[in-house]
Amino acid sequence: DSIDAYLSKCELGKSSKYSHIKLSPINKDCELGRLDFEIVWKQSEYNLIIRLFRLDKLRSNNQNQYSHIYLKLDLLPAIHKSTELKSGMIDKRINGDINETLVYDGVSLDDINYKSVKFLVYDKDSSVNHFLGEYRFKLSTIQSDQYQIYSVYLQNKTDCENDEDINERGKILISLMYSNETSNFHVKIKRACYLLPIDTDRKSNPYCQLCLFSFDHLSNKLNFKTDIKKQTLNPQFNQEFIYKNIQLKKLIKKTLQITVYDKDFGKKDNFIGN
Repeated sequence: DSIDAYLSKCELGKSSKYSHIKLSPINKDCELGRLDFEIVWKQSEYNLIIRLFRLDKLRSNNQNQYSHIYLKLDLLPAIHKSTELKSGMIDKRINGDINETLVYDGVSLDDINYKSVKFLVYDKDSSVNHFLGEYRFKLSTIQSDQYQIYSVYLQNKTDCENDEDINERGKILISLMYSNETSNFHVKIKRACYLLPIDTDRKSNPYCQLCLFSFDHLSNKLNFKTDIKKQTLNPQFNQEFIYKNIQLKKLIKKTLQITVYDKDFGKKDNFIGN
């Protein structure tokens, strides 16, 4: 089926929120198959939402055409595997509907302007993952809150030197509030994402340390720590801390430093970033 027929069948193409379907040009690699997906960047929420529709005309590594297909997505450039997302397994068929949504948190305008999403399709068997095709999508082609549907031809594997950014250490989402009524300063650590993987399994055990201080009184530090989140590069903290009885005129002269560490049991904790 064409993507037009597929969208008509599931009535997505009739929705007013979608702009026209965009097709990638036909080239010599088109025999690798086709991927249909939808993408939207929610600027106010810093979310990049990708809905995988279907795969079609893939090459099979199995003569009986029964495979275990899955997709891997990377938001590049980034630290190796820190932005990796995987779809579920599409069992026992080489082509067909996926209907799965994957979400990248913390995607800023700067990310949209210079990053790409790399879609990779694999066929998994008991011993190895067979590469079937990939597609690189430049985020600079999309606009905020505008749904776009793409039908793209998969291409041969490419490795770019710029895929890895050794300077990136991740992002953290926080909220700050000062109450004039109580003279309390509220700090909420919501989540972190795409943290630098520290451990040998490319994961970390992250936690945040908060430090409120004045440079002229470094000995008077007020500290808090979040809980430790095990084996993740995208921890959800959702913890609030309150610095009590601080006058606003004194608060504005202070510095809040938030440092992320990897908890290393039995050894010194590893610094991730601040």
